[in-house]
Amino acid sequence: MEDEEVSIQQLVKTEGGVTTAETTVVKTLRVQWGERLRAVSALSKKNKDEVGGVAGVALKHLNRIISETGTVLPEGCDAPRGLRGVLLETWRQELIAQQVIGGPNPNTNFGRIRSVLQGHSRIATGGNFVWIPL
Repeated sequence: MEDEEVSIQQLVKTEGGVTTAETTVVKTLRVQWGERLRAVSALSKKNKDEVGGVAGVALKHLNRIISETGTVLPEGCDAPRGLRGVLLETWRQELIAQQVIGGPNPNTNFGRIRSVLQGHSRIATGGNFVWIPL
């Protein structure tokens, strides 16, 4: 566990009954497993928002790749400090190698998978990297 300060919006009600949103800095804890920081969603059990089909298989491969070989994301990705991810190309190549995508247009298939998973907020990308959002 590591201490971390984060900014949150807090609703404050004054004596006059007026409610306003104020930015407040609070201390919280960030969980790390060894040298790894992983999204809670990567560990969670199946839920109603789970993505199925080819996109679901691709997401499972991404979770595994990040867990096994992921690196701490650079600051330019706009990911939380310490979060791990992989290069988009690494994920794409793994999906081709595992025959999740293929055929004459693997790049088109990969783009569709990315769109579906980003649309469901299951992945985030920045620069050339992909990760599981917190």
